[in-house]
Amino acid sequence: MWNFATILRDSGVSYTEYVAQLSYLLFLKMESERESIGESSKIPASCKWERLIRLDGLELESAYNAALAQLSESVGYDMRTNMNLSLVTSPLSAEHLREFESCFCLGAMENRKESERFRSFGIEEIKQRDKMNLDIFWIKDESLEDLENLPSPKDLSEEICISLKNALKEMSRIEEELN
Repeated sequence: MWNFATILRDSGVSYTEYVAQLSYLLFLKMESERESIGESSKIPASCKWERLIRLDGLELESAYNAALAQLSESVGYDMRTNMNLSLVTSPLSAEHLREFESCFCLGAMENRKESERFRSFGIEEIKQRDKMNLDIFWIKDESLEDLENLPSPKDLSEEICISLKNALKEMSRIEEELN
């Protein structure tokens, strides 16, 4: 891994790209190790570590860039906008995740389909964002249109207090388990 780090550094690769490149390499190597102990992998054959380590020079660079392009798609699912989820009145349930599961197509990336809430973002699109920020919104927040129907400060305060009390209970439970 240090050999790759030295090559990237000496090639003038920026720190952000340097860390991303090393992360991809480590990810590919870890997937290879998982497969060697009998676990299945969802990585396409053209992107696997075993294929890349047999290549050299420009052929390796080309194959590696193609693998990065194929694997670097980032997906987003906007679970916040207009969902009105809360621990008290409307907790997250399996039903809330059905659309995501349907669109994501685990194990079959080629079948993924976008919806109003589910989108994919290529690495170039993400690189253009400030510091590659993944806090992405694309659905219009309806609550910002109707400011007359916002919860009262008292209701907001009560919900915050309930959330904090629940978090404190959970932390106490964890502390007990650790002792």
